[in-house]
Amino acid sequence: MLLSKAAIRHELGIRLAEFAPPGEQLQGLFVDERGQIPFADSTGTPVYVLLTTNYVLFVGIKKFSNTPTRTLGTVPRQAIRFDPPDHGIAHFSVRAQMQDQQGRLHRIRLRIAQKWRPEATALTAAASGSQPG
Repeated sequence: MLLSKAAIRHELGIRLAEFAPPGEQLQGLFVDERGQIPFADSTGTPVYVLLTTNYVLFVGIKKFSNTPTRTLGTVPRQAIRFDPPDHGIAHFSVRAQMQDQQGRLHRIRLRIAQKWRPEATALTAAASGSQPG
């Protein structure tokens, strides 16, 4: 069972090839607890949000063990823009806009526990302010 942020980061780092295109390197991650993502599971289960060299990945999480399951969506970094996190107490949210392959814009709202705030803040700033590698 993956409980600590360090254990989660380690697990996703060694298994990144299962979820990301070849050659990608993990640059950041956080857990979206019950956000609104176009391709997410409708059961409201948490999702890992990963930042790699060229992509933002959304990876499913197995209930009760926090084990990553499968890639739910892969978005090129240049096709997604994050707003700065809001100021929640127990949870906070991050909003983003994502463009799909057909050019349609999707609004995303991520709900994040406070313990992931530093990682979410760093990831959203890096993803929004960077050029693809």
